Amino acid sequence: MALDVRGIVKNWINTRTDLVGHGKPVSRGAFLKLQRAQGTYLYVTVVGTPPDLTAETPVARARVSVIAYGSTMLASSNAAVAYATVLESLTGKPEKMGDYRCLVVDNLSLPLPLDDHLTDREEFRHQVDADFWITT
Repeated sequence: MALDVRGIVKNWINTRTDLVGHGKPVSRGAFLKLQRAQGTYLYVTVVGTPPDLTAETPVARARVSVIAYGSTMLASSNAAVAYATVLESLTGKPEKMGDYRCLVVDNLSLPLPLDDHLTDREEFRHQVDADFWITT
């Protein structure tokens, strides 16, 4: 089943009032491309799509990588931890994601700080990866 899992996850993150908004861990929201403005945000990408279990499987599976960007290490870490905490709750009760349902999120990697001290980046980053199982 071919779905835009990246877009589905981005849109779902942006509806999460516990994550996104002024005074929340992800003040600016989630995006599909890198941003230049200040504030903490999540960059969403798909890093792998495992093969379907069977040809008839009506479920899209994808490894989604989310990188939390922030102006401080603490802001980036807090955003990544908040996002990972939400993912930990998606363990068997389907979650509505717009017109789709996420059946489960598994193989969660906890926030990993990414070291950019040898580059000209002015933002700190933490990465969280997880496998999403999404259906219509």
